[in-house]
Amino acid sequence: MVRPSSVARRWGTWHPGYPTALSDVSSGLQLRLAAYSGRAGAVIDFAGAAGVVFGTHRLDSGYVELDLAVGDSRFRLEWAKPTDDPTVVIGRTTLVEAAELKLRLWSLLIVEVDRAAGRLADAALAPVPARPAGFDEAPLLIQARARSEHLALVTDPEPPICGGYASATDAFDELEREGYVPPARDVPSTPGAAVARFNHEAVSVVRFAAALATDPETAATKARMALAEADGTIDAAVSVSRTEHEGPESRNHDGRAVARSAEAIRDVVAWNTCYDPENVRWYTGPSRRWAAAKFGGWLVWQTDVLYNALLAATLGDAELTTANLDAVLHGAQPAGNLPCLLSQRSEWVDRAHPPIAAWVVWSCAARLGDRSLPARHFDTLLRAHRWWDDARSAGAGLVTYGTSPTGRGLYAGTELAARNESSMDNSPMFDGVSLTDDARVLNMTEVGVNALHVLDAEVLASMARELGRTEEAEALTAAAEARAEAVRLHLWDPQRRVFAGRWRDGGFVESLTPTSFFPLLAGIPDPDQARALVDEHIRDPAAFWGAPALPANALYEPATNERSYWRGRVWPPLSYLVHVGLHRSGQRTTAAELAHGASELFHRLWRNDRVALESYHIAADGQHRHPDVDDFYGWAALLPLLALLEAGDVTPWDGVRVGPGTGEVLLDGRWWGVATDRDLVRLRPPGGGELRAEGVRYLTHVRIEARVVAATVPAATVPIRVTWSPAPLGVLAGLVDGVATNIETVDDAATLVIPPRPEPAHVELVRA
Repeated sequence: MVRPSSVARRWGTWHPGYPTALSDVSSGLQLRLAAYSGRAGAVIDFAGAAGVVFGTHRLDSGYVELDLAVGDSRFRLEWAKPTDDPTVVIGRTTLVEAAELKLRLWSLLIVEVDRAAGRLADAALAPVPARPAGFDEAPLLIQARARSEHLALVTDPEPPICGGYASATDAFDELEREGYVPPARDVPSTPGAAVARFNHEAVSVVRFAAALATDPETAATKARMALAEADGTIDAAVSVSRTEHEGPESRNHDGRAVARSAEAIRDVVAWNTCYDPENVRWYTGPSRRWAAAKFGGWLVWQTDVLYNALLAATLGDAELTTANLDAVLHGAQPAGNLPCLLSQRSEWVDRAHPPIAAWVVWSCAARLGDRSLPARHFDTLLRAHRWWDDARSAGAGLVTYGTSPTGRGLYAGTELAARNESSMDNSPMFDGVSLTDDARVLNMTEVGVNALHVLDAEVLASMARELGRTEEAEALTAAAEARAEAVRLHLWDPQRRVFAGRWRDGGFVESLTPTSFFPLLAGIPDPDQARALVDEHIRDPAAFWGAPALPANALYEPATNERSYWRGRVWPPLSYLVHVGLHRSGQRTTAAELAHGASELFHRLWRNDRVALESYHIAADGQHRHPDVDDFYGWAALLPLLALLEAGDVTPWDGVRVGPGTGEVLLDGRWWGVATDRDLVRLRPPGGGELRAEGVRYLTHVRIEARVVAATVPAATVPIRVTWSPAPLGVLAGLVDGVATNIETVDDAATLVIPPRPEPAHVELVRA
């Protein structure tokens, strides 16, 4: 699967405020669709995604689909780009359902300069409807120029009304004031927008094509050629969008489910990817609606954008992954912290966010097979790690949340800012907290941030070793071990047999949230503690196992009934972090069940309403949509991500793991086909061949190279048969935990048999 480059991203849905717009970031030119309802007497420009249902969206905007509500009528807008020319774009508007007289339903195609998302804010736009000499029989042509870039737009059918205006707003005002029969008027000598109006009484479909070139004649020729192939180009783009995440494993139910999850992740990421002209970058924000409506145009919430980097890496888009990591890490403050929020309107630099950055960078590098990412960001990540020790010390080798005396961000210096640093603002675990006397940290030591801080040190130590920075690696490893011991010593509640926050006076916080299970992610619990967390808390239906995915607090707590934000709802990041922790602790069955429930919860609303919620109701059939909840939020895609992680993942503790799920997954820069069926794992690596393991559901530490095929099989009570086919020419040696073992060779397959054993075994088939 080939992922888009910045050239392929020239045209895209980059304007956060107008999802119906396609902008070219090089020229600043933009095409945008609006509509007019005679019944309402109003133009609907779909600003802020009002009336929009987000459809399919490829990462490079190669195909984009939206359903648009105009009163009770519905339009479908499609954009597509030919694969051989990134300067050309094709569109198709279809009237799907008319709830009023079609004569009074109009779609409006606008050519303008995108001053919000375009790079050239001072571009001179001069749109003129014209029939160039020599093209008397050709469709009406709209021409525009922004500096040295010329745009040509042609449509089928021709618009009955087309003209230049000072701005699109002037055209809208005229339509609402005068109706759909325009009066005679003077056209501005240098209009700021060209507006073509299409009535849908005679036609239900309008096609259009636009092209950019350095001269108007070439642009016109390219546009006309593209219009002639409009339907074919769009249909081909639809086909690619429906199959790009499929493979041979997609033929069975589980494989199809993973492919559908990958498509959902793609659509959520693509729709929330916008262009930020102030910082000259693409990035995937938390929500395009929030960026436009609440924060002035661009918004980088730390963990939200980090999760979006992880999602982009899962899809194999290295360019977007890097852009999202840079958006966060380039914002590092002089003190060392990665700020909670950066935006057009406000900066919250007095606080950070939960320390997941090193984990995300490592995970992205492992997914993409890009070892340059840790090298590029290590020093920034190390300073951020040390900042927690310096600025958020809670004593006893632990840290907690707080607010520093810097910046002018909203709530800076208050207890609310300290809670906000956790990203779980109104969680019941914070009920009754206050700032310490020095007004810097909370009077409660929260367990989740400490577990993540341990993981942060572990991952940084791994990066340091890869970079040859041995002394730093040793120091970070020692720090991780010491902090893990501090968590076990101070934050384990022996009465409830769970990790919990602790007040400065020594008592444990009564409220339990999924952050109590984050120690699983950091390898902190001993085996007995890990079993207690899973058996007595996570899997307790009265606590955390009574919702489709993990609720934000124990279900038996009174706060559950409030159903307000982080009280009594399901939040995707919590399930993601705990899911990874369950795999680390060997709780594979519980991890698989959590992944299934989380994915089903997401897809229930995705199938019916095409929404990706910031948080979900704790009941599968509950009231999920809520005025306080954004309905197309980036981290919602962490729920279907769990289905992909079941098929395969890369972690420091498991290496490359395949199974127990089924599907096509990106691991170490290569796409692998994974299929499991009861006690059988089949792996198709990208270079060909097949690795089979009979008697197990998953494999870890998988390595397939020219001279060696290796994997670790779990403990088993039955013999395990590991087969590689076709066996390479030459002598093969079999090793189990480094000890030579006989190999059976039948036809073109080489098989190694491992007797039942209570411990995992590392298997190697080595070509001599």
